[in-house]
Amino acid sequence: MPRFADVDPETLLMDPDTAGEQIGVKTGAVIPVHLYGQPCNLKRLSSLLREREIALVQDACQAHGARHLGRPLTDYSDWVAYSFYPTKNLGCLGDGGAVSTGSESVAGDIRLLRDGGRTTAR
Repeated sequence: MPRFADVDPETLLMDPDTAGEQIGVKTGAVIPVHLYGQPCNLKRLSSLLREREIALVQDACQAHGARHLGRPLTDYSDWVAYSFYPTKNLGCLGDGGAVSTGSESVAGDIRLLRDGGRTTAR
């Protein structure tokens, strides 16, 4: 069941402290949404989740090329999702998307998911 964290009134992005309050024993991941090219406080959020062994899956669909404290978003988690839907900051003709990762293991999993888990040629 999803739980929702409050936003920081200054940035309108996820507040890591209220996100931490919403974490329960069944929490498997936290998904912050980066808006208008501005990432959430990833340093605080990733630290909070790492100590609890909870995945950080970033929605960077409106933050293409963003960095946090001068570092790429993949420095903070293994999953950074992008959308290329026509109404997004970096659109394409039709639907499209990508996942960025610094993990070879996650990259392998994503390659499987892009074709429904199929491992053989059609």
